Amino acid sequence: MSRWREHVDNLLSDLQTETPGAGGFRVNIDQKIWGAEQKVSKAVPTTADETTVRRLHGFQRELIETLSKRLKNDPANEILLEARSLLENPWLRVPEHRRPDLRSTRSAGERGAANIAKLRERAQIKNAPTE
Repeated sequence: MSRWREHVDNLLSDLQTETPGAGGFRVNIDQKIWGAEQKVSKAVPTTADETTVRRLHGFQRELIETLSKRLKNDPANEILLEARSLLENPWLRVPEHRRPDLRSTRSAGERGAANIAKLRERAQIKNAPTE
């Protein structure tokens, strides 16, 4: 049994209570995924160097794999399709529920500010007078 199997199974059971086409369908699914992600992020690390972000990504990876397997058996299941879509396309999620970027330990705001600074620097170099 994998580390996140129980969390994945509980979440999938909880998702089955949703009604496709109902108002707030996507938001409700996102809320349930987010709730499971919060539980996982607070789980006890298995190694000294395990981070919350790594735990979260491991859970999401296992959840996507499980959703994909179940969708092979039931490709028209709108609940499973929506859940996988939210996980694979983080921009569809409620902004507060978007997953952190594994490539950086800086927040999105810090990364954005750093990128803006680089662009300004390049623009200054490009516009600098030549002798």
